[in-house]
Amino acid sequence: MSCTPLASVEERPSVFRSMSRDVEACARYTAPMVSLSDIPPVPNRAYEDKYVLFLDMLGFQALVDRTRGDEAARRTVHGIVDLFRTTLCPNPTIDLRFTQFSDCIVASAAPTREGLWELVRCIDTLMCNMLQHDILCRGGLSRGEIVHDDAFVYGPAMNAAYRLESRDADVPIVLLEPRVAEEFVELGPDFLQWMESDGIWPNGSPRFFVDYLLTYRVYDGVPRAGQVEYRMSADRIRFLMSRRLSVPATDVRVRDKEIWFQHYWNRMIQIRKILGDITDETFELGAHVRPTIIKRMMLASR
Repeated sequence: MSCTPLASVEERPSVFRSMSRDVEACARYTAPMVSLSDIPPVPNRAYEDKYVLFLDMLGFQALVDRTRGDEAARRTVHGIVDLFRTTLCPNPTIDLRFTQFSDCIVASAAPTREGLWELVRCIDTLMCNMLQHDILCRGGLSRGEIVHDDAFVYGPAMNAAYRLESRDADVPIVLLEPRVAEEFVELGPDFLQWMESDGIWPNGSPRFFVDYLLTYRVYDGVPRAGQVEYRMSADRIRFLMSRRLSVPATDVRVRDKEIWFQHYWNRMIQIRKILGDITDETFELGAHVRPTIIKRMMLASR
């Protein structure tokens, strides 16, 4: 293949000379045809049986939209996303992995008692941290086949967890796949305490979600060395949710989720009556009440 120039390189303006040489060189070069069979195949990844969590932040798009031209708002969003990402910690002993993209997290763990327990505590910790930043979340917890490594995350179990979140969880809850709910029952009281009922499935069977307010429900107000003090985080959550409810609703769907959480919180804390209710009246929050951030860490000793 060749190209006949309109003028020689030397006759063209100097600014185009080097470009012209490149073009003429490209015109004389014909790339060889490449067959798809010549492309090295991606190593096959076998499915593994694992527990899978899909968790999504609600209202994130509207939050990001407010960052246009607002540096302070952008820093706030960045901090929330970073906290969402850094709350969890991989744990190879139970094959706990997580992948975070934008406002979603996929976490998976080995199909063992320890793997399921750690995912439940991950849900508890993530929800607590996000609530203290005025973020409601919802999700699904399933079990089944998945490929989850540093490069890929896909499989029927992830699809199932995503459907629980996007199709079935119409309020800020983490729904349990019926199979996983049955395993909670089989594993006994330690897991049963984390189950809360939320209506029924279309087939008439009860629908359950992870009771992520358990730590507030059992809080007795007694300080203990080495344990998290939940009163300040509870006051911050109450303040943020009451502030939401004190202003007129701009989106009925969002207000429905806020009211659902209000009822859930008030019902849970009524058991011990130590922490306050969420109302539709705002109140003064002391400057000393800062977020109580918890992170899942894996410690090793030599």
